Amino acid sequence: MARSALVLALIGLVTVSAAPRVSQLFSEELQGIAAYGGSLTEQLLGALSRHGGGDEKEKTFNIVVKYIVPGHVQEKFIETWKDVAEDVREEKGNNDLRLWKPLLDNVLFIATGEWESPEAFKQHTKSEHVKELAELVQDEDIVVSITPVAPIA
Repeated sequence: MARSALVLALIGLVTVSAAPRVSQLFSEELQGIAAYGGSLTEQLLGALSRHGGGDEKEKTFNIVVKYIVPGHVQEKFIETWKDVAEDVREEKGNNDLRLWKPLLDNVLFIATGEWESPEAFKQHTKSEHVKELAELVQDEDIVVSITPVAPIA
């Protein structure tokens, strides 16, 4: 169930920023997910290999992650996320990481993250603490949508 929920999330919920550069960078990867269900991490890392930048803002790597968390597991999710976030914030190259809770939605959580470079994000995805959160997501059927974004203004 967890794998199918994640695939549905990727096909139906992953969106690409209207910024033409981001859209161009990630459209192939997102189509690949729909076509053959490739792992999201593999797809993002593939996009990273082509991510370049002009000015300093374009060189950072930013993501928005949406989690749909069933009510019975929200407390466990928040505690795990906080523990993992402590380690992520200590990673070389992490500039910012936050978890948000929309006030009018009972199941949605939104995380935002910024890394100094695509390489720093790539290293982040290989960390043990990220695997800890991924296990919780899989075990508890939490739906995840990850959107790479770029600053516009």
